[in-house]
Amino acid sequence: LLTVGDLMHSGSGNPVVKGTATVTEALFVITDKGLGAVSVVDENGIMIGLLTDGDIRRGLAKGLDFLQGSVTELMTKNPQYISREKLAAQALHIMESHRPKPITVLPVVDEGRHVVGLLHMTDLVRQGVV
Repeated sequence: LLTVGDLMHSGSGNPVVKGTATVTEALFVITDKGLGAVSVVDENGIMIGLLTDGDIRRGLAKGLDFLQGSVTELMTKNPQYISREKLAAQALHIMESHRPKPITVLPVVDEGRHVVGLLHMTDLVRQGVV
């Protein structure tokens, strides 16, 4: 059975920024990694939030000033997450059952909530989990 660890983007493929980053800096990382989101971590690599391209698009409705602001002002605090040992099917369930609407990315963390990867819905689709 496939686990989250088998499918997640890790190492250099894992989009992560520190909470001190600007929204613009995060946008460059999101674009570079191509997963539509970036995990936001503190100075110890512990997850403090998730910033998606959708968050940025919604921010654009308010003007451009936020682009120079901190990612912490725009990110989702306490986002859903999963550990690498969990089954891919469990990740799918978390993503599909999220309310108010399903989510397409899920940060992967270790026991200490250090971000170790990012799982995208397309990874599940490619492997036939969906």
